[in-house]
Amino acid sequence: MVKQLKFFDIYNTGALDFSSFYRSIEKIGIIIEKETLQYIFENFYDQEGTGKLNIKNWAKCITN
Repeated sequence: MVKQLKFFDIYNTGALDFSSFYRSIEKIGIIIEKETLQYIFENFYDQEGTGKLNIKNWAKCITN
């Protein structure tokens, strides 16, 4: 899944905004309402409050 997210990091910044994150989730076949994913993104994944998901931090979160 980390490789999938990195694919959508077209500027190689190590982070994804919500739009890119949502597209990557759709591409791998996870079905979830956009509003629900937005809530999860903002409250759990965007821990730094930047509006972006840090891919390395996210990878640590899902592997623990």
